Formats: sequence, structure tokens, C-alpha cells
Amino acid sequence: MTKKQVNFGIIGFGIFGEKRLIPGFQGSDLGNLIAISKTSKDAALQKAKEYGISEENAYDSVPELLKNDEIEAVFIATPNNLHKKHTIMAAEAGKNIILEKPMAMNAKECEEMLSACEHQGVKFMIAHCMRYNSSVLKLKELIEDGSVGDLVALNANFYYNGSYSTRDWLFNKNIAGGGPIADLGVHLIDTMRFLTKKEVKNLKFQMIPSEKGNVEEKALMNLAFEDNIMGSIGVGFKGNYYTSFEIIGTKCTLQIPFFNRINRKVPLYIYKDLKIEQETISNQNCYSAEIEAFAKSILEDSEVPIPAEEGLKNQRLLDMMLWK
Repeated sequence: MTKKQVNFGIIGFGIFGEKRLIPGFQGSDLGNLIAISKTSKDAALQKAKEYGISEENAYDSVPELLKNDEIEAVFIATPNNLHKKHTIMAAEAGKNIILEKPMAMNAKECEEMLSACEHQGVKFMIAHCMRYNSSVLKLKELIEDGSVGDLVALNANFYYNGSYSTRDWLFNKNIAGGGPIADLGVHLIDTMRFLTKKEVKNLKFQMIPSEKGNVEEKALMNLAFEDNIMGSIGVGFKGNYYTSFEIIGTKCTLQIPFFNRINRKVPLYIYKDLKIEQETISNQNCYSAEIEAFAKSILEDSEVPIPAEEGLKNQRLLDMMLWK
């Protein structure tokens, strides 16, 4: 018997859509990609042909895509300044929505988006894919089974050379909303909130402006969570590509370099009693997992796994740094 699926359209099908979302849908049993939109009709037709999408479902107009009654949900992956506009348009068209991070340009926009989705009765999820990363789920497991002991501190880093990005708006604050804080930091903030199950009570930060645009080039954030758990985050659009996540507990310390690499094996180092142990984690495709989870919530008419309220909480923290 054929398993029921949810038909999706992607709003804003760019390099991210090709590199991440196409493999994500290919690895999902419940999510069925049937439509895409780009700013160019010719480009949309070319990409539709390349990825086996019907020519009639290749759009250069978001309103036209939203008129397609076969589409039950949309994955919005447009530049950040368009998130509010496209979310409200999709909600008014009755489409369920999964939205790339950061949620919007500021918390006020997030609140308006939430209100629109609630009014229209559509599901609204924020695509914080790292919550589905195998290495993050392993950290969560070790925290919850008591292996780590009481949480003391979390440290995370995410650096890469932003000049290599194909997103020409990355250094434009009017489009991106911020630099690495909005692009990378929001991932790490959300992951820390996910792992600790605690909210940030205090936030201090430092940032260095970029010479390329009107955003920050790099930043350091110190977060104080509930229960006196500390967090430290470093992000930047300059430097060698590097990511890491570290959990310090009363029983041991866990460290995973390159924790977010998709479809790769990454090492987990366990430091305990002056000894070092190592395990290997096989990171699965977190985009497939988030699409699958969202589609399942639609089919079962259940609460989405990462409700937009989570995106709003993260956005309020971003606002403290980017719009102070």
C-alpha cells in the first residue's frame, strides 16, 4: 500500500534548495516536493526539469505557486527580509509552513507572522535542523540518561569564510537582519536551549564589524541560562571552516568537532577522570528528518515539533544584539 504523503512547494529555490532541500525531500517518505519558485521563469523551468518536477509547477511568482491546490505545505527559503511577507501570504492561502531560520528580521515581525498563522489555522514550524542532527541527539541522550551529571556549561563555535557564500545579500543587514549572529548564532542558541531545556536569563556579547558590508564580521556571546548553566558561543564570517559543540557536566565533558556535518562520521570525545574516550557518530540527513517530522504532524494533525514560538524566543535574543 502506498504511504500517504504531503505535497510541498519550495518558495525561494536557490543554492540552499538544491544543496540541502532536494536531498532532504529525497530522503523523506512523507514529504513530496511537487513545485518550486525562483525569480526567473527560465531558471525555474530548468531546475524543475533537472529535479523531476512538472514544468507546470515551475513558478516565477509566489502568488501563482500558492494558488496550486495540490500544494499542502510550503518550505520558505527566501532571504530573511522576505520571511514575513511570504509566511503571511502562505498562511492566507491556507498552506502549512516550514520556515528557514532566522524566523524574521525582528521579534515584531515574528509576532505578526504567528498571529496570521493562528488566524488562518495553518501549521507553522521553524526549520531548526540542528535539533535533528544525530550528534546533537546523542548529546541530548547522554544529558537525559544522567551520563553527564548536572549541566555546568555549554560551548559552541561556528566559523566560515562568508565571502565564499553564493548569497550576495549575506553582508547586507537590510536583507539579512545581521551577520553571523543571525545566520549561525541562531542555530547555536537554539541548540543550547534544546539541550538544556532552559531559557536564557542574561546575555552579554561582543562583535567586530565587517569591512565588506554593514553587518558584524564575528561575535562572541555569553549566555546565562536558568539553573546557573553558562553558555559561550563564537561565530564568524571569517576564518577556516570550523564548528564544535561541548557540554561540561559534573560527571564528564563531551566534545564534538564538526558536529553539524551532514552524512558524515564525526568523533565524540568523552573526558572523564583525566581519561579520554572516543566514539564515532554517523550524522544522518537532518533536513530529511525535519521534513519528515513536519509532514507527519500535518498527516496526524498534531503539534509541530518546533513551533514558531521557539523561533520567536530565539529572535528576541538576536534583537538584543542586532537591534539594540
